[in-house]
Amino acid sequence: MTAGPTERFEPGPLDRPQQRWRLALRRLPITLAVLAVVGGGAAGLAYVASGSGTHRFAAVLRNDLGATVVVGACEEDDCTPGGIVNGFRVSPGQELTVGWRAGLVVNPILITTLEGKRIGCLFRRYAKTPARPPVIRLSGARSC
Repeated sequence: MTAGPTERFEPGPLDRPQQRWRLALRRLPITLAVLAVVGGGAAGLAYVASGSGTHRFAAVLRNDLGATVVVGACEEDDCTPGGIVNGFRVSPGQELTVGWRAGLVVNPILITTLEGKRIGCLFRRYAKTPARPPVIRLSGARSC
């Protein structure tokens, strides 16, 4: 049906233009929901990227073995396969300050000779960050 020249077209409630603020108010719950999802996802990624809730603290490794050794973080958490991620040469009596993680993680350290022969491993876990940096003697390493 078409409107003739004598008939007047009356717009329905959906055809009437709305003011911008009313439209914004209608869309506000959806906008807030999207922002909450995006913000929550970003916070979760930041949490994971920072170490999943772990906090870093300084720890001191003291070489009391009487020989120069190479100390470094293990490639794997159990230190059985592979070797050291970053190795540092530590002379007898020298100390090496490293960054460790607190929380439910183990800090695996591998100790080798200069030739790469395994001397032992350190597996330390700290539930929370200690008040002072712990001093760990390398002679306390166990076989791995």
